[in-house]
Amino acid sequence: MREGIVRVARNELLKEVLRDYGYIEHFGMGVRNRIIKSMRVHNGTDPDLVEERRPFLVRLWK
Repeated sequence: MREGIVRVARNELLKEVLRDYGYIEHFGMGVRNRIIKSMRVHNGTDPDLVEERRPFLVRLWK
């Protein structure tokens, strides 16, 4: 996900809503282009992406 190469929607409904509102442009690019980039600009940290079982966890540091 950090490289932007995962293109599988974990939540199809959420993907559709985010696309309709313009929050995602290219499917599979949001973690790298939006989340990681925004966190680095905000406070210089990278989010933790944890996939142990279910659910997938994104931990944002303040």
